[in-house]
Order: sequence, then structure tokens, then C-alpha cells
Amino acid sequence: MHPTLRYLIAFLLLMLLMQEAHEIAHLLTDKLVGGCGGTRYFMYLDLCEASSTAKVITTALAGPFITYLFMWIGYFMLAGNPSLRQKSWGFTLIMAAVPLSRMQSLVLRGGDELLSFRRMLEPNPPFKGAAMIVGSLLILLATVPPLWRAFKNTGHKNRILTFAAFLILPYIIVDVLQKLLLKPGMKVTLLESPLGSQSLTWLVLIDIALLVFFVLTYRSIAALFRQR
Repeated sequence: MHPTLRYLIAFLLLMLLMQEAHEIAHLLTDKLVGGCGGTRYFMYLDLCEASSTAKVITTALAGPFITYLFMWIGYFMLAGNPSLRQKSWGFTLIMAAVPLSRMQSLVLRGGDELLSFRRMLEPNPPFKGAAMIVGSLLILLATVPPLWRAFKNTGHKNRILTFAAFLILPYIIVDVLQKLLLKPGMKVTLLESPLGSQSLTWLVLIDIALLVFFVLTYRSIAALFRQR
């Protein structure tokens, strides 16, 4: 494994785009099922939960579905005897999905998955903590196999340290950015438009910029694992 500066930039851009895809999936699904809407910020959606139970559950699970989809694409790319290109992309897709963000629900007892199962089991869960148990099992089944396969493909030199860095640092970056950009003043700014257009807000322009820069750098991802 040889993560160059260009690779790390591409990884960061992909990570942010995947976080945005998670939130956009929530919002688009809410519109498709006729939910009560929500306000999207950068890597965060303030979702209305006043819709019917089925609509809230469908909308809440749409974001994790996209995240897990990326991870499992990476999982299958690492299957068998992958080429160095497949290995590079597979590992990157798994780790850039920031799996620790999904797994934090096991500790914080929140997140989309647990919200969904709490609503599903209301008002009479079969036993106390049922939603937590079912949601935790879903998260573990969705995250552990891709993470284990990514770990096995990390390489032999400093494997544990390298894997831990790819697992923990993206989570910290996302957490810090969310806290910075969810301050009241920043939330208002993100929804404003420098061009006076309701469609082209700062949030949309940021997403477009991320996509453009990723297109310019994505080729470096295929070279993460390369022959010496």
C-alpha cells in the first residue's frame, strides 16, 4: 500500500461525496414516498419525522442503504484474487464510506438504523431494548464483513496502524466538519446563494466543486496498491 498525497486528496473528496450521497438519498426518498420533507445541510439532514411510520422508516434507511452499498461493492471487489486496481478501489470504497459513523450507533444508541427499528416496533416492542438489538445486528452484519476483508487486504507492514488510521481519521474529519458547518451562522450561509438563485446555493456549489475536483484526481485511487 502506497498512499500518495494525490491519493489522500482523492480519498478525502470521495469520502465527502459519499457522505453527501447518504444525505441526498434520505431527501430523494422522502420526496418519492411523499414524506413531510426536511432541510439538507452539508453532510446532515434535518428530517421531518411527522410522516407515517412506513414513510419515516423508508426515508431513514435510504441513507444507510447507500453507505452500505458502497461498502459491499468494495467487499466484492476484494473477493478472490483481485488485481491491484480492484484492490485499490475496493479498499477505498469500504473505508471512504466511513463505517465508524455507522458503528457509533452501537455506543450512542442513535442513528438512522435504530430510529427506524424504534418506529417499526412502536408502540409495543416485544421486549425492552428490542430495537437496539435488531438495529445493532443489522449494523454489524453490514459493516464487519467489508471491514474484515479490507483489513486482510491492507498489507503486512504496519497493517494494524494503517487500518486504524483509515478507520478512525475519516470519522474524526467528518465529525469536525459537521460540527463546524452546523453552527447556526454556517447553516444559514449554506442555504444562501451567491448568485441570487434558490437552486444554486452554497451547498450545491460545494457539492459541484467536490465532484469536479474528484474527477480530476480519481485516477490516483487505482494506484493505492501498486507494484514496487
